[in-house]
Amino acid sequence: MKIKVGISSCLLGNEVRFDGGHKQSRLCSETLSRYFDFVTECPEVSIGMTIPRKPIRLIGNVGSPQVVAVHDNKIDFTD
Repeated sequence: MKIKVGISSCLLGNEVRFDGGHKQSRLCSETLSRYFDFVTECPEVSIGMTIPRKPIRLIGNVGSPQVVAVHDNKIDFTD
C-alpha cells in the first residue's frame, strides 16, 4: 500500500496553470509515483478561479497571507 501525498495538478501534466499550461515533472510522474499515490489539487481552481487567469501571489503575514494579483495587489482573492 502506497502513502497518499497531495500534489499540485499541474505537476502531473494537468493544464490548470494561470496560462492554461502545466509544469509536468517527470520526477513526480515517473519516479515518485512508484512510491506514492498522488491526490491532485489545484488550489486556484478550487477557489473558483478560471483557466486561464491572471497570476497571483501570496503577500504579508506568513501565518495569514493575502492572495493578490501579481499585476495589481489591490485585486485581492483572499476571501
